[in-house]
This record gives sequence, C-alpha cells and structure tokens, in this order.
Amino acid sequence: MEFLMTYGWAVLVVLIVIGALAYFGVLNPQKLLPEKCTLMVGLYCLDHRITTTGTDAVYIRMENGMGKDVKIINLTFSENSASPLLTCSVQSANGVINISNGQSQVVNFSTGGLAACVEGSGGLVQGSKYKIDIEFVYRYTDSTFDHTGHGELFATAEN
Repeated sequence: MEFLMTYGWAVLVVLIVIGALAYFGVLNPQKLLPEKCTLMVGLYCLDHRITTTGTDAVYIRMENGMGKDVKIINLTFSENSASPLLTCSVQSANGVINISNGQSQVVNFSTGGLAACVEGSGGLVQGSKYKIDIEFVYRYTDSTFDHTGHGELFATAEN
C-alpha cells in the first residue's frame, strides 16, 4: 500500500504541473507552430506581413517562377481561425496584377471587411496568429485561359 501511495502522489504532481502549463497557455499549439506562407508551385511567397495599424491588411510578396509572364486577375482570401463555421472573403486591393517571369510583386489585401469575420471583435488582434487560405485566378499573358491556384498563410498579426 505504501508503494502505491508513493507512486500515486508522484503521478498526481505530474498531472497538476501539466494542467498548470495548459492553463497558462504554455502548451498552446498555436504559439508553438512557426509562421509559414506557401503558394502553388511556380508562384512563391517570398515574404508576408499581417498588420493591425489603421485598417487591417495582409501583405504578400509573390515571385513568378513559372517560366512565363503571369497576370493575376482575381485574388481572394478566407480567414477561418475564429470559428470553423465563420469564413470571409475579401478581394485584393491591387486589382489586376502583372508579374513578369523571375520578378516579384507585393500584393496587399485590405481587410476592412474582415472585422465581421473575426468573431467577437472589431478586427484582427495584434499578437494573435491567423490562418488565411489564399485563392487566386491567374492567366499567362500569352493565353486566354484562366487557371486557379491556392495557397496558405499562417502568421502573427503585427503592429
């Protein structure tokens, strides 16, 4: 009985420590995951930023490595980290974007309409991480056919 009680107290202490770490957010997986920005093969995400100053905005520097000049016709994103059932789509503030082969271009999303998407707040919260799904329609400049590409941005909102 004494043997079981000794191990019982040790297990109880370990459970209390794990509970305390979880309660204070040390074991929060969102804090442990690194930031990432991925697009389809051929269009690369060189850099990214989510800002909360003034109007919330998302900036992505895209590089064209497709071998041809590309025209991005429509670019939207959906943010769904607030709730799995709550999604929002906002079109790029740039309009049509031309990216020459081997060149890069900064694309920005003005997220003024995103305030309704982030449940229970007036917009993006500084220091919080957001997962943003990116969808874009592009066309080679020497073609008339549209193609759809997808990407993902997981980043922390900055000031």
